[in-house]
Amino acid sequence: MFIVPQEEPEDCKDLNRKEESFPKANLTGSLLITTEEVDSLWETVKDKAVIKTTLADREYLMRDLSILDNNVYELVFGQDISNPKT
Repeated sequence: MFIVPQEEPEDCKDLNRKEESFPKANLTGSLLITTEEVDSLWETVKDKAVIKTTLADREYLMRDLSILDNNVYELVFGQDISNPKT
C-alpha cells in the first residue's frame, strides 16, 4: 500500500489557529497488537507513553500492556502465554 501526498487544506496551514483541525476520534474499544517481545516493548514505552494498563499476566492467558495514542485510542500489546516455553 502507498499513500499519494496531498496538499494540506488551507485551514490547517494557519499556525495560530486555536480550534481543532480534525474531528475527535470515535473508536470505542481497543486495538490488540500481538508480539513475541512484550517485555522489551514495555521497557521501551513505560516512561514515554501514556500508560493505561501496566505490563502483567492476565487470566485470559495473555501478558499485555496498553497505552493511549495521540487520538486517545487504546493500543493493547500482548503476548500469548498459554503455552509457556520450557
